[in-house]
Amino acid sequence: MQSAEMARENDVMLHVFQTRNYNMFSLVEGNRNINRLHVERLKKSMKEEYLISPIIVNEHYEIIDGQHRFTAIKELGKKLYYIICEKYRLPQVQRLNKINVTWRKSDFLDGYVSLGKKEYIRTKQFMDTNNITSVNLALELLDKEASQSKKEIDFKNGVWKIKSIEWAREFMKKLIDFRPYFDAYNTVLFAKAFKKIYEYNKYDHDNMKKKLEYMGPHIESRSSIEQYIEMLLEIYNYRTMKEKKIIFADGELMSH
Repeated sequence: MQSAEMARENDVMLHVFQTRNYNMFSLVEGNRNINRLHVERLKKSMKEEYLISPIIVNEHYEIIDGQHRFTAIKELGKKLYYIICEKYRLPQVQRLNKINVTWRKSDFLDGYVSLGKKEYIRTKQFMDTNNITSVNLALELLDKEASQSKKEIDFKNGVWKIKSIEWAREFMKKLIDFRPYFDAYNTVLFAKAFKKIYEYNKYDHDNMKKKLEYMGPHIESRSSIEQYIEMLLEIYNYRTMKEKKIIFADGELMSH
């Protein structure tokens, strides 16, 4: 381990400054939004032990790296340590962000549940009740209209809202009919494939249940949503009158 004497012999490349004047700092325009969950986690850790971890700013005191640490430190009223790197701008912010460890959606879910956010608690309850292990699938079902990107952004930023809980519950009642024949019935690919068929206006679930009695044992794992759709329609169309069959072509479902 390097001794203090050895450290003094090394060149000083950057100075670490300290202050409690938080108003001298600002965020870089275009940087990602402050995530309250991350801030609360940092505050909890800092209350247990406050370690020196300088933020990086440019010559205008815009925060290049450490905006969450800055927010937590400011809210706790602790001494802020910072390093000045001149000419750093948004491209450097983006490069630093890329090397940070990415949180999983399950981390966000558990974190917001621990903060008592009701929509996240309801989401967790829905997942536990329906044996869903994928947060992606829960988001797909609990807000079936919004785009995937919007749902993910809202979910990570703590503003996620459930929009289709009753529909999701009814869907899961139908999806569970596949469980006796296929252990992976609640995986993302299979559930999304069945969702596409389930939402088709000519789909008859009673017909599917009847066909599962004969064809259920033929359900096997597939590598894409499209392949699952084709397999499910083979089951659905087995000994079904031509005018009631459902066809999958060019990514769309249609009837004769």
